[in-house]
Amino acid sequence: MSSMRITQAVGLGGVNNNNDVKAVQTALNKLLKLIPSTKILTVDGRLGSRPENSKTVAAIKLFQSKVVGMIRADGKVDVNGRSHRKINEKLTDFEKLQVAQNMVLSKYFKWSEFACHDSSKTPVPNEYKNNVKILAEQLSVLREKIAKPIHINCGYRTPEHNSKVGGVSSSCHLTAKAADISVKGMTPKEVHKAILDLISEGKIREGGLGLYNTFVHYDIRGTAARWGNK
Repeated sequence: MSSMRITQAVGLGGVNNNNDVKAVQTALNKLLKLIPSTKILTVDGRLGSRPENSKTVAAIKLFQSKVVGMIRADGKVDVNGRSHRKINEKLTDFEKLQVAQNMVLSKYFKWSEFACHDSSKTPVPNEYKNNVKILAEQLSVLREKIAKPIHINCGYRTPEHNSKVGGVSSSCHLTAKAADISVKGMTPKEVHKAILDLISEGKIREGGLGLYNTFVHYDIRGTAARWGNK
């Protein structure tokens, strides 16, 4: 597992060597999920002429407050200090999760394909993993029928990402029961018909089926729902 290495302190009152600042910026970008509302930092190795107004320093302070548990966040990462050690601890957790996400879910799919498409690539929460397994089973039947790879345009969504992309509050994406898919070499109408045929034949679960211009939505809600272009 890799870790963040810095030679001198970064942040308010730090030496702020270019490479050290870049290392902190890169590490915090991997841990954005832990510091909500923080946008992706520009990895430029700079804090500006007024570090106290730097987005990087603001991210360090938020990390110290929310993750390290510092009552008075000082906005500085000291070499082997509390903040440095906690960043490396969370980076290790992050990399373990990345490895798990790249593990095979089924013959045709990986867990990572169903992760949220937000900036943090939020993985499917444990409580929804069984839903993904069932969904992948259905899509595997479709994969066998059409004999072509299926691209997952969208799988699980966090509530924040669902709101950002205009999803409805009751979306099956929120519980990892839905996938928006496309297939190279097939039109959405052809994919839509293939799913309909499989449902009518009892080979895959009944659920929601939506036809769009560039993709097809399929979910395993258990009751029939149809919408979209004709």
